[in-house]
Parts: sequence; C-alpha cells; structure tokens
Amino acid sequence: MNDRPTAQPIPADDPRRQLVVARPEQDDSLPHIALAGNTYTIILSGTDTAGAYCLIDMRVPPGGGPRPIATTSRRCSPSWTGRSR
Repeated sequence: MNDRPTAQPIPADDPRRQLVVARPEQDDSLPHIALAGNTYTIILSGTDTAGAYCLIDMRVPPGGGPRPIATTSRRCSPSWTGRSR
C-alpha cells in the first residue's frame, strides 16, 4: 500500500488575472527588510500573484549568511565532528 500523497496537477492559469510588472531598480515603494546584515526586498507578494507565490530579492554581502556551526560536545557522532574515536 502506498501512503505517499499523490501529486496534484498545476491548476490552469486564470485569464482574468492582471499582469504585474516589477521594476525593483526603479520602484522605491517596494518593502525592504534588513535582518542580520542582509537585505530582503519583496518584489512580488502573494497578493500580486493571487497567492501562487512570492518573489524576494535577497542581498547577502560576502561573508554574510548563517555562521558555520561548530560544536565541541562529546555527545556528537564522529561523523559530525570529522574525528574518529
């Protein structure tokens, strides 16, 4: 017995939907979110796409993003720490 959910087909596009053109280089009204040294700009929201998706521009400076994870816990598996016992 297969318990996996079946994939749903992509619904047909709604021809009544309005075309949305985004010009992030020119549109100063787009929302910008600064978080942990990164800048996120909402180019298209769910409202613009009838809830289908959103488009976000993520500016992460060199060396930015999440920090590397380092652990010194003795409970870690040797495969996590790179050491053998």
